[in-house]
Amino acid sequence: MTIRCDIYMVMRIMGIDASLATVAVAIVDSGKLDNYSYYKPPKDGALVDRVIYARDWVRAYVKNRQPDTIVIEDYIRYMAGESGAATVIPLAILNCSIQIGLKDIGYDVHTINVNTVRARIKEKTRPKKEEIPELVAKKLGIKFPWVYKKNGSIAAESYDIADAIAVAISAIPIKKQDYLSSGVTPSGAP
Repeated sequence: MTIRCDIYMVMRIMGIDASLATVAVAIVDSGKLDNYSYYKPPKDGALVDRVIYARDWVRAYVKNRQPDTIVIEDYIRYMAGESGAATVIPLAILNCSIQIGLKDIGYDVHTINVNTVRARIKEKTRPKKEEIPELVAKKLGIKFPWVYKKNGSIAAESYDIADAIAVAISAIPIKKQDYLSSGVTPSGAP
């Protein structure tokens, strides 16, 4: 199943969903899921060390997979009742550190707002987090690659992988001119 059809369909787009609990990545190549993975940063230790481990893991993944373009889901600066400085500041540090680390190896990383991602993959209404795996699977014409815990239940990392896939799918512009107004912005842009 082809998601969209034009010159940009031949791009290897890497999507990143980053948090201090799980950093998930996915590559959509020519409209097909090529690869996905996730990393669990250490729960303990100094924030700077945890961020460095995550940044270095993403850099190694990129060096091995060679995407054409990279898009990271932007951190939410504020969501009433859901995010405060204790959450937002570490996410911003992680997000920016990953972008800087990738810039150091020659990649310009683009950001995309979570609301733009969900609007782009929705069918009728804005999807909830638990609906994203099946939505991305449907868009790509695949069976979703669930991650399971030892007890057989679905692991939370499945939803992070789904978010990374959704980020990659959302970065595929419909037409060349749409790329400039797609909601995908180069890092550092206002």
